[in-house]
Amino acid sequence: MRSSLSAKKKNLKNFSHKFIYLIFFTITMVLILSSCNKKPEALGLDLVDNNPLGVEFSDTISIVAFSVFEDSARTDELSTVLLGSIFDPVFGITTANIYSQLSLTTLTPDFGTNPQCDSMVLAIDYSGYYGDTLTELTFKIFEVVEEINFDSAYYSINNLEIDQTELANYTTAPRPNDSVYIDSVPLAPHLKIPMNTILGDKILSAPQASLEDNVVFKEFINGIYISTDPVTMPGDGSILYLSFFSSISHMELHFHNDDEDSLVYYLSINNIANARFGNYNHYEYADGAPEFKAQINGDTALGQQLVYCQAMAGIKTKVTFPHIMEWVKDEKIAINEAQLIFHNNDPQNILLPPESLSLLKINDDGSVDFLADQFQGDYYFDGIYTDERYRFRITQYLQKVLNGDQPNNGIYLLVPGASLKANRVVLNGFETPSKQITLELIYTRLNL
Repeated sequence: MRSSLSAKKKNLKNFSHKFIYLIFFTITMVLILSSCNKKPEALGLDLVDNNPLGVEFSDTISIVAFSVFEDSARTDELSTVLLGSIFDPVFGITTANIYSQLSLTTLTPDFGTNPQCDSMVLAIDYSGYYGDTLTELTFKIFEVVEEINFDSAYYSINNLEIDQTELANYTTAPRPNDSVYIDSVPLAPHLKIPMNTILGDKILSAPQASLEDNVVFKEFINGIYISTDPVTMPGDGSILYLSFFSSISHMELHFHNDDEDSLVYYLSINNIANARFGNYNHYEYADGAPEFKAQINGDTALGQQLVYCQAMAGIKTKVTFPHIMEWVKDEKIAINEAQLIFHNNDPQNILLPPESLSLLKINDDGSVDFLADQFQGDYYFDGIYTDERYRFRITQYLQKVLNGDQPNNGIYLLVPGASLKANRVVLNGFETPSKQITLELIYTRLNL
């Protein structure tokens, strides 16, 4: 009886130990998992609160920022091409134009006896837009008389020689959200530019040798130039995003001959072997706001209040930390977290800000490179427009600067993928009364 009672007590004691161990194990796992799921922006905050390692917080590091001209952007053979004109009350007038080759859809086409062009039309599929598409835009088409080379690099500032004879002059309000009806059949929204018969007659009367293949055809007709007249009223205009690779994008040549009427031949603009590029013109920002023009033309002190970023090879902002090296003059600093934050000055503007911005570090020779932090992934590096601001983690970059492994030349803030979009944003400067450009640091002083 006693041995049975003793065994029961022993079993009860073992159960209590196992139960206590299970509770301890569960609590430990919860703490581990919660720390693993902690957001990057929270890292180090618990250290600041408890401060067991002397971790500190600062948001008073001196910053200087001002906006400058962006370099030209490469625009050849892009899947999306920009066309249109917009009059931004801050940035002034911008237009986007297109150079593109044409190609035959069938080789050595037979147009019949005495073919005559009745009409031509250029159709290009929409993939988006920026601005006010209720504003009428005037599109013109010209023949290019200079070779467009598929193997050449073309930039947003490049222009080619054109024949000044207009092949089209068409004014319309783009309808990128409205279906286009052809014989009562609805098609996806696309831009249609009616043309005169000049180019069509040239093709129909071409010698057969010029129609044998696309190599000789592109020597016969180098290509077309699609331009947009600049809009004239502030707030008006739009930049259209056009998909040249869509099956909708083509040129139609309507004609008749001695035997048949209502014939049509299709010319390709969506051929992957066609050279094309975009040309962007900001007209030296002559119609921009006075404070904006003064800043980009050298009055860098105006960056205290506002700075600017614009796509389409427009404007970028240079950011420097001129006194940060004084911070480590007499001691070593380990940065736990560094966040650089920019606030939208006009978040209610109908001209939407870029979905994201990017940073590039400036080398001694003036060239630029990605920051080391960017290779940690988009979630870590950030730069996404959220809560009316852009936030970047530049911890590794600043630590390299403090260690002397990275020159303290500053960084550029700019719109990424600027050849494919038209967005712009006005940001608060580094000395605005509130929501100024801020560098938030969590750091540790190292006593060596």
